[in-house]
Amino acid sequence: MSGLKNYDTQMAVGIIHAATKKHGDIIMRTRKQIGSGLLSLVIGLALAGCTEGEKEVTLKFADCPAAVQKTIMDHAGGVQFTEVDKETGKDGRIVYEAEGKTADGKKIKIKVAADGKLVGFKSDVDD
Repeated sequence: MSGLKNYDTQMAVGIIHAATKKHGDIIMRTRKQIGSGLLSLVIGLALAGCTEGEKEVTLKFADCPAAVQKTIMDHAGGVQFTEVDKETGKDGRIVYEAEGKTADGKKIKIKVAADGKLVGFKSDVDD
């Protein structure tokens, strides 16, 4: 009878050991999931902070200041713009951006400050 009792004890110890190991794996997986979740949250908040204060609004070309319209038309090369993006940076600086295509297929992008000063001009050949 003692052999049977010894066998039962060994079985019980084995079952407890297996249950503890499985429980430990669950705890480790849970810790990893919490860690991954926290990392995702931190990255998400950091990215949200990168664009905080920046704003973009699409306007009709006619609603842009006259100085902005003049600068865009002076550099447009005949391209007619119906809409312009008004971008307000974190520092409060306003830039108007017009994008379009020329008759020969080139993409152009014109950036103009609120006072009408040319900030950027880019012309690329369309694929």
